[in-house]
Amino acid sequence: VTVDESVDELGRNYTSPRQERFLYHTLDSPADYINLVFEHLVGAIKDTANIYIDLLPMISGCFGSVAGCHLCVALTAMDAGPRLIPSVCLEKCTPGVFANCVTLMAVSINRMINFFLIDLTE
Repeated sequence: VTVDESVDELGRNYTSPRQERFLYHTLDSPADYINLVFEHLVGAIKDTANIYIDLLPMISGCFGSVAGCHLCVALTAMDAGPRLIPSVCLEKCTPGVFANCVTLMAVSINRMINFFLIDLTE
């Protein structure tokens, strides 16, 4: 695979529109260099924003499960919630918090590694 070609999951060669725009630029004037730099910056910001947008459901799941545990403990401490002691409340919600937050962390690391590896290969 050369610098200007990539291979998709079916083995077909393709060049992304963003990649084409950067590879086949004619830089005749200083304004062309400035435009190229701004296109790179905007592309990087868009890629980063898309990664965070993809992670929003997992972020809300992790924070929601943590908030649920705190609410359960707070309600049992005030005798306003279910008749549980805080340790039982934490026993019931800790696996959910652990699963949601570890999944968020693992997917975040995966996306970060993929983002940097894709940038290095292009």
